[in-house]
This record gives sequence, structure tokens and C-alpha cells, in this order.
Amino acid sequence: MRSLASLLALALTAVPCAAQSFQATLSRDTVPMGEVFELRVRVPVPAGSVVYFPDTVASTAVLESHATVSWEAEAASGGATLTLTYPVIAWGAGLIPVPGFDVFVAPSGPGAPDAPGLPGGSHIGAWNDAPTRGAARVQPMRVPRRGVWVPPVFGEEQMEAGAEPMPAADVVGANWHWPSIALGFLFAAGLVALGVRELRRSALEGARERAGATWTAAASRRDALEQLDALLAERLTAAGRTQELYTRSSGIVRRFVGRMDPALGADLTSSEVAGRLQGRTNGRHGPALFREMITAEIVKFGRARPGAGEAETHIRSLREWIAACGDSL
Repeated sequence: MRSLASLLALALTAVPCAAQSFQATLSRDTVPMGEVFELRVRVPVPAGSVVYFPDTVASTAVLESHATVSWEAEAASGGATLTLTYPVIAWGAGLIPVPGFDVFVAPSGPGAPDAPGLPGGSHIGAWNDAPTRGAARVQPMRVPRRGVWVPPVFGEEQMEAGAEPMPAADVVGANWHWPSIALGFLFAAGLVALGVRELRRSALEGARERAGATWTAAASRRDALEQLDALLAERLTAAGRTQELYTRSSGIVRRFVGRMDPALGADLTSSEVAGRLQGRTNGRHGPALFREMITAEIVKFGRARPGAGEAETHIRSLREWIAACGDSL
């Protein structure tokens, strides 16, 4: 296989150049897949000339330029020698052809391009201005197509044996960063503790809800007042958690109302609960309740963010209403 590839590479590379000093070579004749190699072209440039060449090599299905061409020039007898370097990269396997292209060297006219100068008074011209047709056309110097061998990723023996993914390396080993692992376990333990506490609280709450006799009017009122006091002590507004404060305060009131009257349960919206409470609230505290519940809705679903003083007044108003409730709403 390799000998056949070498013969094919010779067939692709043994194309004679127009001039002995005009040469095109590859930096490597064998290159691993995905590695960059170079096509190098030496161009003789007579004094007083303009040189035209493309910026990149033409792309194919298995090869493309890795970057634009770079060049360097050195003085030579009667002019200069220009060396073009084209970085290319191959993605296929086997003998991969590197496309050829034309280089034009034309006499410099009166309107010589304002471009980097070469020894001997020559210039580099824009590829779009190359003299490819008409009266100004010149004979191109042809860079022949060359071939590079790219070995397959899997050899014949590997393919016959069967290709399988490599096993995971160092699943547990000395290369692990143990302080980071310990910190991760610490955070995980904290999350588990919070989850367990929340599950216990929810279980206790559910048990109380299922045992309806437990929630007497006095027990419901006492539980709601304790929750509002705890919420006030958390000072959530100072920590920038105003929305959480109003969300939790309205939830406390909703649970209290639902325990006092199951017909005012969680299936109703806050507006519906307020509407049904009108006409049977505890005296002068009724309007204050409706006002605070509406404010809570605006904070929860809008952009209103009351200050610490207003938040404290909100909690105390709800507390006064609940404390003033009798055995029924």
C-alpha cells in the first residue's frame, strides 16, 4: 500500500516546471491527518516586474488552506527570488492531492501598484489584477498539483481486530484535585441537609392539614402569627429579598384563611379570596387586609419594591388582622 502511494505521489509531483529555478515542493510527503504542512513555491522575478499569486490554495473535500500565504524575497542575479509559503491541512486519508495554481510575472508598467517592494524594483500585485486575458495577458508559471500521503487513523491490523473506544482514563486516581472534591461533597451535604429539613417541614405541614381537627381557630391563628413574626425577624428587605417577603407573607395569610374556612382554599386566587372576604371581615381591620393583599400582588408580579419601613408596616398590618380574628372569619 505504501509503495503504491509513493508511486502515485511521484506521478503527482513529477511535473516539470517552466523554468529550472521555478520550484514547488511540499514540506512533508507524509503527514498525520489534521496536521498542518506547507506548500512552498520559489518564483524567479526579473528586475522591474509585478508578481501576481493567490492568497490561498483552492479547497477540496479533504484539504483546505490553514492560513493565507506568506512570502519572503531575496536578491538574485538580475532581480529577486520570491518564496511563497502556503500552510494547508488535510482531513482525508490516503493520497491527498494539493491543488495547483498559476503565478504571473509581468513587466511593470507606468502605473506600478503601490505594494511591498521586492529587490530589483519589482512589486507584488493584487491577484484580481492578474494579466489573465486580453492584450496584457502573460504566460503563467504553473504550480503543479502535488500529492501528500495521509495515513488512515486506524491501521489494517486495528480494523481487522475491531475498533473500540478507549476506556475512561483515571476515573478515580491520584490526579484528582482532592480539595475540590472535598468542597463539592461539603456543598452536596449542605444541600441534602436543606432538602431533608424542607421535607420534614412539608411532611409535618401535610400531617396537620390531613388531621383537620388539629387546626382549631386558636391553633391556626397562633401558627400564622408565629410565622409572620419569624418572617419579620429575617429582615429580608435589608438583604434585597423584598419580593420573597411579600410572597411568603401573602402565603401565610392564604393558609390561615383556608384553615379557618376551607371554601377559601388554595384553588382561589388572592383577588377572589379578598372579594369573598368583603362584608364578613373583622371590623376596621378589613380594609387594611385588602390593601396589603393588593400590594403583595403588585410586588410579586410587578416591579414595585417597597422599602424596609413599608415592608415592616405590611407585616404588622397582616398580623393585626389575624390577631383580631375570632373563631370564624
